[in-house]
Formats: sequence, structure tokens, C-alpha cells
Amino acid sequence: MIWWLWACTGNSPIVEAPASEFPAIEWRLPTQVVRSPAANPETESIASARETLETVVRTYALDKDNPWAVKHALIALGPDAMLPDGRSAVDALFQDYAVEVHHKGDTRIAFPKTKDVPGQEAIRIEPHTDLLLKGLAEVGVKPDHPVVVEGHAHVVGDLYRESLYRTWVSKDGLWTTSWNDVPWTLYGLAAWAPEDLAWTADGGRPMTLDGMTTATVTQLHTETQFLRDAIAKNERVEKRKQGIFAYTCGGAHLIQGAAFAVARGFGTPEDRKHIEEEVAPLFYRYDIELKQVDDMLVSHPEYKAILLGQRMKFLGHFLETTHELAAMGFYVPDDEQRRILSQAAEELASSVQQLQATGTFDQLPKMKNTKQHQQYLDVIGDAAHALHGLKLAVGADAVVY
Repeated sequence: MIWWLWACTGNSPIVEAPASEFPAIEWRLPTQVVRSPAANPETESIASARETLETVVRTYALDKDNPWAVKHALIALGPDAMLPDGRSAVDALFQDYAVEVHHKGDTRIAFPKTKDVPGQEAIRIEPHTDLLLKGLAEVGVKPDHPVVVEGHAHVVGDLYRESLYRTWVSKDGLWTTSWNDVPWTLYGLAAWAPEDLAWTADGGRPMTLDGMTTATVTQLHTETQFLRDAIAKNERVEKRKQGIFAYTCGGAHLIQGAAFAVARGFGTPEDRKHIEEEVAPLFYRYDIELKQVDDMLVSHPEYKAILLGQRMKFLGHFLETTHELAAMGFYVPDDEQRRILSQAAEELASSVQQLQATGTFDQLPKMKNTKQHQQYLDVIGDAAHALHGLKLAVGADAVVY
């Protein structure tokens, strides 16, 4: 399926490419700034939900000791967000958590998955490969933006170059990372890549962004085939962590990353057709996933706060993905799709209101660093995605590609 990304060397060993072979990248920045054609005027309920969510994000996500949360704050608030200590959130991420990486005289930078801190649990930085590269590119940070890493001057593009170096696929289809991690890397690389980007990755492996895009789109299309089959047969599926449901956030990031790379012009015409074919399954899933959570709210009221958080998570990612695909021209919303998008925004606003009524937002400080720490993180991250989704839904945020 993806053999064309790998160069066979016969019986010769694969060797590390010298630094001189690493490409001097001519950045090609996004120029298209488009709002969703299905954006609606803001209602009072949505405005109230946005205000609540922004308070949550500003209060808890701009935490210098939680870089994962800071990344989510940037998605919701934009690249100019400031930490309480007065530093730029973007600059602080590099200053506090990035490290220098040296390869044969070439120095680049990277974010480790975690950072050890004596006497406490390791700080989570990048649970997904290139989570921060993708987030920075998505909110409009430029590759020539100056940053300081380990006391030395760098630019954000040095992070991009290190990602290129360690991104490869073998003839067996084995990535340096998992398919569940690929979307963040693909989005980050596609954001600033010149046309026909090709590079030599770790181990002397030749790569192209066109090939990486096609491989990812093909994987996505395979993971959602059971949904298209169900639509064709007019059947209803159950969500059991099969196919796309097994991916982080129900595969929303896989769809977003693949679609963004195709919108940027990478891959093949067939890839664009495949992304267009992902739209129907997205809307098909809406009633199924919402009903599943609502049924559990009735049968398990003791888990109300957690389930409302899951409701916010699903609806926020649904609005992000559907409005982004519409803005990038993968479909023109018809009347039924517009109805669903409008309803989803109001359902999300209702979820936020109900979650607030449980006292969950007020209890966040008590959850931190306790047995409820994962719920604490979930609420913060999902609040950021929900805020971004609502801003896309009312045309307050644009998609830049």
C-alpha cells in the first residue's frame, strides 16, 4: 500500500544520511483564510457557553506546569495567549520544555514526551508525537518565530526539521510512530511544506509528503469503510471501539490531519475523493454517538459529570471536524447537514450549562493531582476543543490552509 515511500537498498545496510543531505526548506505558508459556510449567528445560549468555556481555559489551561494544557489553550485562544507569569505561552513552551537535538553538526530541537521532576510525577508534554508542532502551526505560529531552547537561540522551524528527520515508513508499513499518532505529524508537516516536499529520514529512508498523505488517507478510508457499508445498507452500527472508533477522540484528529494535508495540495486526486467520502460517515455518527451518551446518562446518573464531559468532548470535536471540512471545500452543507450542525452547537451549549450545574468546573482545583486528575485533564482539554468548535460554528474562528 505504501511501498513507494521507501527506497529499497538491496543487500546494502540502511545508513544515516549526513547532515548535508538534510533539505534546506523553502517554507510555503498557508494563505487561504476561510470560515465555515455553515456558520450561524451566535445565540444567547452559545454566547453563554463560550464565556464559560473561555473562563475554564484561561483559568486552568494556561498552566506553565502543564504544557499539554497550554497547547490546548492556544487552540482555543490563539497564538498571542499569555501565561499568568506574563510570558508568551508559545515562547514559554520552548523555554521550559524543548530540548536541543544534535545530529552530525546539525542542531535541531524537539519536545520529549515527558519531563522528569524530582519528587513528583513526570510532566506530560507530548502524549502524541508532534502534538505541539501541529498546535503551533494550526494557530498561525510561523517557522521563523524566534525561541530560546536550553539557553540557545533557535527558530520554530528547527522543531519542524527534527520532525522531518524522524518521520519515516518502512517497506512493511511500519512507522516511527503509530497510525494513531500520525495525524499530528502530518498536519504539522503539511502546514509549512513546499510543494513536492521530499526528505531523507533517520536511517537513510527517502520520504515524500505526497506519499505520507496518501498512506494516511488510505488508512483513514480503511478504518471508516464499515460505516459507509452500514450507510449503504441502511443499518445502524454500535460503537465498540472498532475501526475509527478506536482512535483518539473517535478519529477526529485522524480525519482533520488527513483532510488538512489534502487541502494543502498533497497526495493524489483520489485522496481528495476519499476525504469527501468521509463527510457522510461523520454525520451518520452524530445521532449514534449522542444517543449512546444520553442513554448512559439515564441509566447511570451517578456518573453524570463524567458523561457530560464525554458529551462535550464528542460535540466539540464533531463541530471542529465538520466545520473545518466545509471551510476547506470538501463538501457544501445541505439543508439537513445545516440543521444537524446548528443542533449540535446548541447541544454543546446545553452540555456546558449542565456540566457547570454539576459544579465540575468549580471543583477542578480539587481534582488536580488526585485520583481525579485524568478527569481534570479531560475537562480542560475538551473545554478547549469545545470552545474552538463553537467559535467555528458561529464564524468567530477561521480555517487557515
